[in-house]
Amino acid sequence: MPRSIALACLCSLLGVLPSGTAEAAEEEDRKIEKLVREAQKAYDAGDCKKSAETLQKAFELKAVSKLLFNIARSFEKCGEDEQAIRFYERYVDAGEDTGLVRRASKALERLKQARAARLAEEKRQQEEARKVEEARRDAELAKVATEKAQAEARASEAEERSRRALAEERRAISRGPSPFTFGLAGLAVVGLGTGIAFGAMANGAKGDYSASTNLAAKQSLRSTAEQRALVADLSLGIAAASAVGATVLFFLTTSGAEPAPVTFSAGPGGVALSGSWP
Repeated sequence: MPRSIALACLCSLLGVLPSGTAEAAEEEDRKIEKLVREAQKAYDAGDCKKSAETLQKAFELKAVSKLLFNIARSFEKCGEDEQAIRFYERYVDAGEDTGLVRRASKALERLKQARAARLAEEKRQQEEARKVEEARRDAELAKVATEKAQAEARASEAEERSRRALAEERRAISRGPSPFTFGLAGLAVVGLGTGIAFGAMANGAKGDYSASTNLAAKQSLRSTAEQRALVADLSLGIAAASAVGATVLFFLTTSGAEPAPVTFSAGPGGVALSGSWP
């Protein structure tokens, strides 16, 4: 606060007092003078907020318009523009000093322009922040959409691969019987031929046995006939089992069903075919 203005405030305070004031009025003036000097000291020391608060106390004791100007100056100095605008406006409305009113008006114009610029900058920053947030949100939504599309594409590709594999498997099955079918069929043919051959040889040995009169020869022919008959039985059993297995596999593979596991078991009566169907 300029010292000349502070002194002007003091002179104004003293000048408006009527002559012959009472002791209470003089005491009040001394308090005001003390407050003004404290405000000036705080202002010179850079504590402008304390200066403004001290001047407000003085104004409460006596409403001197010049105090309003100095209060506004102190608030402006400490950066409290809204308070400064409020007190400058009060001074312009109530001030009597034309020069100070002109200075207050210029200060008001400057502060209001600064406030408008500040508000415009705040609005610009808010708008920029809003756009940044919208861009971030849009990017996040786009990322989620992309990830979803990629996941759906991967699932679709996996499903397509599975479908193609199944179709290929079905085509492979439908192309013809399994190689095992031909193997079993061949084994059935071989078994049948072997069984017929050994059956014929067993019958021949049996005929020789009947025609022979030598006991030792008859025993040998009997043993040979039994062995050949056993081989014939086994061969025919294998042939029968292989034929059944080949028939089952043929119908299973050509119909697209899973082949049933087939096993062979030998028993007292020959070879038997066993299997399980789920």
